[in-house]
Amino acid sequence: MKKKGSVTVFFSLFMAVLLILIQVIFHSVQIAGGRVQAETGVEEGLYSIFAGYHRELLKKYHVFLLDGGYGTGQLQPGYMYQILEESLAKSCFPGKLLTGIRGENLWKIYSKSGAIQGYTLATDQNGQAFKMQAVDYMKETVGIQGIQLLAEKMKVENTVIKNQQKEGESMQAESALEVYEKEKEQAQQEENTEETLLKEDLVNPLEVIGQLRKRGILALVLPEETFVSQGQMKNPVSKRRCEQGMGTIYCRENPDTLWNNLAFQEYMMRHLTSYTDGGEERNLSKEISYQLEYAVMGKSTDMENLKAVVTRLLGIREMSNLVFLLQNASRQIQIHEMALLICSYLGVPFLEGVVSLALQAAWAFGESVLDVRHLLQGNEVPLIKTEQSWNLSLQNLGQLPQILQETGKKQEGLNYEEYLRILIFAGNIQEQVMRTMDIVEQEIKNTEGNKNFRMDLCLSYMKTEMKINCCGHDYLIQREYGYEM
Repeated sequence: MKKKGSVTVFFSLFMAVLLILIQVIFHSVQIAGGRVQAETGVEEGLYSIFAGYHRELLKKYHVFLLDGGYGTGQLQPGYMYQILEESLAKSCFPGKLLTGIRGENLWKIYSKSGAIQGYTLATDQNGQAFKMQAVDYMKETVGIQGIQLLAEKMKVENTVIKNQQKEGESMQAESALEVYEKEKEQAQQEENTEETLLKEDLVNPLEVIGQLRKRGILALVLPEETFVSQGQMKNPVSKRRCEQGMGTIYCRENPDTLWNNLAFQEYMMRHLTSYTDGGEERNLSKEISYQLEYAVMGKSTDMENLKAVVTRLLGIREMSNLVFLLQNASRQIQIHEMALLICSYLGVPFLEGVVSLALQAAWAFGESVLDVRHLLQGNEVPLIKTEQSWNLSLQNLGQLPQILQETGKKQEGLNYEEYLRILIFAGNIQEQVMRTMDIVEQEIKNTEGNKNFRMDLCLSYMKTEMKINCCGHDYLIQREYGYEM
């Protein structure tokens, strides 16, 4: 018996609608999947680019930066864009080189156009990107509490120095030395004598200090035949025209807060070398060895930077020692007696006040020379002197050249680098960031395979845009990535 079958109009319409719905769903899935695949490809491309961070920079200075020059010394945005395109292609054609279904473009995607919309270089905005990388490292290693304790310590030390300078300058001791010299010359012309001896065994200390002040500063504070680096800074980042980033400069927070500034300055202290770290071996390269001194002063040679720092330290110690002498009654009596003795031999008794001030300045200077000499030898000097920590007697002031040849007594206080930290704390943070990058560039260039390295080619952030076509529809994919994000 034969059975007859039939399809109703309703069922035909139902099947047509169902097939259309399935096709629409499949098309929607294809579009959605294609977009996700394309977005994934762009993101993977960005990750691939930034995965090429400079290993030597991370190892030596603990910062993540991408060498955008790829060893060529010229920025290579085309190469970075090529990585993006290849990543997009691999994501959309997972088996492109194979035959069969794995090689098919199932998502029906192709790239229409694209561009790198923006990027931030390490040197942009006075090195904000580099600075924040260094700050992040210090916050992770030292911690917020450690930075806070350091801030309190620096605030106390800076206040002490400012008060000493204010009080020392009010004494006008330096001008008293000039007045003394003029009056002495006039008195000698009238008496036609050049008497410098006060007694057979006592030399006029003002004459000795006057002669010492005319000598080179390093000759005073360094022993004879002491090695001083002859290194130079050549074509630094801070003094040349650098490459500029494109688009909006990315920075997730304000880099110039007090905390961030202090964290970066501590980063300098931990990553840069100084005079007391040595440098005989480094001098063979004829490049900057006294890196902290360079960061503070910014001179082009090690010699100039060391001179400038020593001069600053000598000034700090002079003011501190002047204040100590002013507040010490027993030493004021000694100064008054010596001043009377000098005035009587010069025949100018009316200048006792000027000579007293000049003696205070000379005594403070002599003690300061010993202080700085001790610092450069790796010893410590207290910020505020006491009877126990004072080294030079007024009677021995005239023998200062001989005393400089002796080894001073050890005492507790601040060492050379801690005094440098005080100078850094009082300096211009933007200049310090740029000078630190000068040092970093110099050091990385000396490593194998990095002779063309440049800090102004290093990227920390990038924003891209890719226009794709998926199943006949155009879509715009924008993605950004940075080490600080």
